[in-house]
Amino acid sequence: MSDREIFDATEFLQRMRILEGQVAGASRDALFEAGEFVLAEAQKLCPVDTGALVASATGDDSHLGKGEYEIGFNTPYAAAVHERTEVAHPQGQAKYLETAMKTGLSRVNEILGREIAQRGVNG
Repeated sequence: MSDREIFDATEFLQRMRILEGQVAGASRDALFEAGEFVLAEAQKLCPVDTGALVASATGDDSHLGKGEYEIGFNTPYAAAVHERTEVAHPQGQAKYLETAMKTGLSRVNEILGREIAQRGVNG
């Protein structure tokens, strides 16, 4: 191509828009899956007395498009049980959600990589 020729970037820009959509979809799916994984792991670590705390585990995917997936436990005492590290629980532990998030962090990249690969996103 000489200096006088005009480069038509149409095809390039179309491909970039396709890739953007594929990566965004992979990110949303990976975030949902990672959030659900962490929540399930937190339920396994959650102290159990009556079962109400474990059953109150919740995930909110209404903001996946913004890169957010909210997880938590929805009882009035969930935060107190989570934070009271001096309490010895017959089953489960304090910091159940925090521990699950820390140990589940490595899964995020794994899940995202798999989601991108499944979509054939390779530029």
